[in-house]
Amino acid sequence: MKLFPYGVAFTLVLLLNPAHVFSIESSSELSGVDQRVVLLEAKVDRIKALQEKIHQKQAEVDSQLDVLKVRIHRS
Repeated sequence: MKLFPYGVAFTLVLLLNPAHVFSIESSSELSGVDQRVVLLEAKVDRIKALQEKIHQKQAEVDSQLDVLKVRIHRS
């Protein structure tokens, strides 16, 4: 699986600029891409965590709203 990020990097380079596919000469360029991939994966994880918090808060709000509706209906 160590080759996976390099395959992603190669695919991105190919898609973005096919003329420069074979211009990658040093591994430092690939490591830069690897770092960006890791950063993007971290951002995705953070977004997923925030989405989960939003869903939890929404469930709490819905629950509180249901309680208020019952109280209003009883009065």
